[in-house]
Amino acid sequence: MKRCQEKTESDSVGQHPVELHAEVRTALAKQFIAWKARGWKKEDFLVFLSEAGFDIPMRTLTRWCSNVKQQGTAVTQNYGGNRERILSEEETQVVSGFVLDKFSRKEEVHLDTIQSFIYDCFNTEISLSTVHRYLEEQGFSSRVAKGRTGGVQLDLAQMVQIAHEWLTTSPIHCLRYPLCSVDFTYTSHRTDRRVSYSLKGGPQPQVDQSFSRFTNCILTCVWADGIDRTPPVLFTYNQEFRSDRPPTERRHGQLAHLSHCLHHFQIGAERVMYVGRESGESRCYVQESSSLVQKFFGLYTLPRRCTVLSDNGNAFLDSGDDVLLKIGFFDHLQYPSIVHHFLSPNDNRLHGAAKKNRREMKLDYTDDVMTSIALLRCLDDSNGNVGSYFERNMQLGSKKPRLDQVHDLIEGHDILDSQYFQRCLELFHEKISPSDTHPGN
Repeated sequence: MKRCQEKTESDSVGQHPVELHAEVRTALAKQFIAWKARGWKKEDFLVFLSEAGFDIPMRTLTRWCSNVKQQGTAVTQNYGGNRERILSEEETQVVSGFVLDKFSRKEEVHLDTIQSFIYDCFNTEISLSTVHRYLEEQGFSSRVAKGRTGGVQLDLAQMVQIAHEWLTTSPIHCLRYPLCSVDFTYTSHRTDRRVSYSLKGGPQPQVDQSFSRFTNCILTCVWADGIDRTPPVLFTYNQEFRSDRPPTERRHGQLAHLSHCLHHFQIGAERVMYVGRESGESRCYVQESSSLVQKFFGLYTLPRRCTVLSDNGNAFLDSGDDVLLKIGFFDHLQYPSIVHHFLSPNDNRLHGAAKKNRREMKLDYTDDVMTSIALLRCLDDSNGNVGSYFERNMQLGSKKPRLDQVHDLIEGHDILDSQYFQRCLELFHEKISPSDTHPGN
């Protein structure tokens, strides 16, 4: 934060464009459109803005103008923008998990059903039109269901169109400075699929294996050029990761185990952070937050004028301000909510590849310390393929993204098995225990 303040005070170029209010961006875009209509040079307008204290790249100004011509405002209102959201990103994912759970049970889902669920689960009143908007953002649409009067299902064609439009209008294809993507993943094993053999026609095999009660949070930041500038960091409430407690015989054993795991998987101790209370900590699930983002980037030095990609989560906001811009990023772009889990190289497919490699280790999942640090190791090992993930997901090597490749990217996946929707189901099941009566039924 101090570094950001010093940069702002000493910056003689002017205010960063992303810090401007939506009304100001729209006004500047309209002025630029009028300027060009008179036949005046674009470069002169940028010089004029710079002298007025606005350092705005041409690509940003062009994007604002495109938005103004299409919808009358420089800030897109379809996916995120500056509009205050009623539900947080995590609450939205819980709602998606509710819809998916209903879908798996072959139960009808309607807007009023979801409206009731939101009120019962979050004590939040929300209009049916807003429910409809959230569903569209998450990729659902209303369709006639087989054998039933109606239902909600994923609209793949809409996903493809939105992803292609974002890739076409996004400035990521003409960036001259480093590009990275940041996201969260978790260490929970409750939704992991376990496979075993049994007699044909017999009962489903059961695996007698318990799991750790802790769900730790890992933040990953990967770079399009493949350089590992910001290795993943794990945040936990599990006190077995602490090394600052007064020594006892039991704690000495826990610390020795932690040190052994760090050494065995070659992970630096600074990449594991206990973020709970000094005493009396009872929480098990670490939620993504802006404080974790700040702790993460506090470990690393960012290259000059780099751009960061992320989802629309509240973890990247702090009292309404963009945390990533405060940290020192030159620009912050957001994936559309509906397709971010396809475009993001973190979600698709760094996290999945790393967790697959960890499953193949056949570890004891009751040992939260070992399995969590092992996941950090697997994330490090999978980072070598990050460049190809960026290229496949966002077609960075192409001047103009191809619709057929976007189609293959999205429809080539088993949507319901994607990490994003599996995470939505997991959050839903954590929020509503199996013994509860599901709200909205």
